[in-house]
Amino acid sequence: MARSPKELVNLVVEWMQKYPDTDEKELIPSLVKCGEVESLALELIVFVPLGFGRALMKRIGARLKETYSVYTDSRHSKSYPLHDSPIYCEAYRMAEDIYEGRIRGINFLAIAGRSPEVRGLNEALNKGSDPKNLVFGEPFMYRPQLKKPLWWDFWDWFR
Repeated sequence: MARSPKELVNLVVEWMQKYPDTDEKELIPSLVKCGEVESLALELIVFVPLGFGRALMKRIGARLKETYSVYTDSRHSKSYPLHDSPIYCEAYRMAEDIYEGRIRGINFLAIAGRSPEVRGLNEALNKGSDPKNLVFGEPFMYRPQLKKPLWWDFWDWFR
């Protein structure tokens, strides 16, 4: 039976708190062993910290794009609304619930601190920037395209 976005986000939050010094990429094989597909595991390690980090960043006034890009190679990308991702939405909702005190016992920064945007924000704050003057670009993730079958390469010659 497939897990709900809430169950998946809870699983990843628990792991990120339990193993604060490990790389997110180590979570992918664990999720795959639990029956999740690799593409979903990738989305979880990207969108959970992003959702937590953006909840923090919006509260302090940083300006953020509401889209993200997916790169399939070095030249091709496509933008999508963040709110189209159920994982991102659930992570953001959970982060807001933590802020509002509806959820307790979560080390918020253990999750939000994994977001590249939060690391960039922290660096800017350490240099004296005002978060209200910061504008963050579109976050991106890399998702390589599946390799075409060999017979397909023949047709590429005619393009």
